[in-house]
Amino acid sequence: MKAYLKEKEYQCFVIMPFSKSSNEHTEDYWTNHFINLLKPLIETNPEISAHRVDVLHEDNLNQIITNLIISPIVVAELTDYNPKVFWELGVRQSFKHNTITIIEEVQKLPFDISSKATLFYNPRDKSNMDNFKNCFNSALIDCINNPENTDSHVLETIFRRGTLYEILQYENSKRRLEALLYELQRNLRIWNRMVHLIDLKKGGMHARFFRTAALELLITNRYLDIPTEYYIASELLFSFFYQMNNSFFLNTQYEVRGYLKAVELPKRLKKYIEKIEVVYSNICLKAKSFPNINIEENSKPSMAKVFRKFLES
Repeated sequence: MKAYLKEKEYQCFVIMPFSKSSNEHTEDYWTNHFINLLKPLIETNPEISAHRVDVLHEDNLNQIITNLIISPIVVAELTDYNPKVFWELGVRQSFKHNTITIIEEVQKLPFDISSKATLFYNPRDKSNMDNFKNCFNSALIDCINNPENTDSHVLETIFRRGTLYEILQYENSKRRLEALLYELQRNLRIWNRMVHLIDLKKGGMHARFFRTAALELLITNRYLDIPTEYYIASELLFSFFYQMNNSFFLNTQYEVRGYLKAVELPKRLKKYIEKIEVVYSNICLKAKSFPNINIEENSKPSMAKVFRKFLES
């Protein structure tokens, strides 16, 4: 019976020089460094297989970038400060954690990565190499057991609380909510205007249609962390406005007037607006806790107050 070897669960991509980088570190040195040190050391863990790209061509650059992004573990050999290695390290740390950096002991780390744990080794010192191998194996195990631990300056800066990513999210949500509140208030004013014209027995109710773009964006993108019932209410409201817009084409003015008088939209819409105003206020309050953003208390009137004035007009 033919036996099949089980494919290893984790792929470790090694980024390192492959051509001469110094008088001591020739192309043969780096080939032996990978084959006789790094690859056996990585594959000491039976769950991990190690590989690298030996020659850089245009046709395999896409594969290199793919490996940098999707590999569960990446080992970066920083010795001799090879530009290719640092470029690849930058790509990796822009997308994923679980990167182990190593460098020969006689060399110093550049300042921009010196604050992250890097393993030093000295191939001429057996005691040092034994300690390096133990630390390296521990780092591999940590990558497997704790894949979300941060080791990237880029990702840490973008995604941690109060930093660029969260501030951008806050700004986008704030602008979208302002547009939604304005759209809802406009629709409420149109509704009230139509009812008023009906009471006066005048025409003109077809001059404007209900807007739904901001409401549809909320439903489709679900960009707010709010209870499910909020989205259900949003979908019902969107369907209502959509049907009303179609009814202006399909029904007579008499039928539309009867529908407008029968439906109690203002009361329901005001309650929905109040809920969205609360969400908007909570986002603004949360933003005040961000360490990297300043919000002036009285720089402009709150959107909630502005829209309440619309309600009262």
